[in-house]
Amino acid sequence: MKAIVRKLSWLYRSMFYRFYRYSERADGKYSTYYFIAAINFSMFLIWNFGTLYLIYVIISGETILDFVPVWVVGVLGAGFLVLHALFFGYKGRYKKIVAEFSKENREEEHRRNVWAVWYGAISVFSFFGIAVAWAILK
Repeated sequence: MKAIVRKLSWLYRSMFYRFYRYSERADGKYSTYYFIAAINFSMFLIWNFGTLYLIYVIISGETILDFVPVWVVGVLGAGFLVLHALFFGYKGRYKKIVAEFSKENREEEHRRNVWAVWYGAISVFSFFGIAVAWAILK
């Protein structure tokens, strides 16, 4: 169990590093890279939670969030985005992650970047695919 948690933690840090490096290349010189990377990473996590929720709705046929107003879900999502970004900024956690993964050689970094792109693409397209399937089945 400890090995699984350690591997998931490594994947989490690795994905944040990929978003951080992308933010460095794509955003301006005076941007707060860690904050933007954390927001982008949070959005993909929310996509994945949404995908799991849609799968649950399709399998069980019942929705959990019927009794919750839409604005509450929006506030929870926005709160998650901001708190996740603050989590990485607290005591320079993002600096430790960047230092850990910046030691990768060029081949390793390229391979893991490709993996991260596939993760992002599958996250987005699986959500849309499952939403379309749910709309057709409904």
